[in-house]
Amino acid sequence: MHEHIQFEPVDMTRPPASLSNRLPDLTIVYERLFRALRARLFQDTRRGINVISGGHRIVQHDDLLNSWPAGPVLFAIVEISPLRGFSIVMIEGRLLSAIVDDLFGASGPQTADAGHDITAMEKRIGESVIRMVVQSIDDALRAHLDVKVRVLRTETHPTLASVADAAEPYYGMFANLELSAGGGGLIVGFPYRGLEAHRTALSSPAGTSSRQDSDVTWDRQFRTVLDEIEISLAVEIGTASIPLKRLASLKPGDVFSITLHRLARVTDGEAVLGEAAFGRLNEESYGVIFEHVR
Repeated sequence: MHEHIQFEPVDMTRPPASLSNRLPDLTIVYERLFRALRARLFQDTRRGINVISGGHRIVQHDDLLNSWPAGPVLFAIVEISPLRGFSIVMIEGRLLSAIVDDLFGASGPQTADAGHDITAMEKRIGESVIRMVVQSIDDALRAHLDVKVRVLRTETHPTLASVADAAEPYYGMFANLELSAGGGGLIVGFPYRGLEAHRTALSSPAGTSSRQDSDVTWDRQFRTVLDEIEISLAVEIGTASIPLKRLASLKPGDVFSITLHRLARVTDGEAVLGEAAFGRLNEESYGVIFEHVR
């Protein structure tokens, strides 16, 4: 008589909580956070880092702390004024190992297993990453709130990183960061009730002066990254004019005359960037010195 009864086990020490999500869509906050973090990581490491979205959602506090049941994790307890409660930043040990391997040279992708402890070097690198995460949180939230973000402490064990009741709701933002030597997860968890108190501000269009300040910060970081990009320059010392028919019939051994410029023209392949005097640097190389820059 009981064979059609559906049975669902319940952990009585952690009864299911009924929560109605009253927050607005925080996709823009998520995107700003990890976009700013990626720019900072590139500036600091000069390594290409691929950020793979893991989404954002509400989870219970203890489920957040145990997102990676195997392997070491570096936790940071973060205070974000004026949010109530404490936020948590979590970096998977595999990601720390990959960053260290990528910076100091590794023969191939590395994986931190469950028996691996976070080394002193990985902890130092992790604390640097946490500082960049904190700055990126500031960038992401400042578009809506006047916040002050600071790290209170770091831990390597989930019990010591516990800052709320087991079933307390947290708003988690998840991502995987991939480098050439491997990668791993990074999570930022905000106390849900802390965000809920500011849902009106978080719902406002990102067009306030605080948003503009955040955009200025992002633009400055983006320009800094662009400044590191190398381009190829060409130095044009002369030109020639020939009929198109002759150009089409050119073959090895053909000769035509050119007109030398008084000053060499420096181009990026398309636009002329300036004019320069052409000369010898030493017995083995030549060089130019700019006289006019356009």
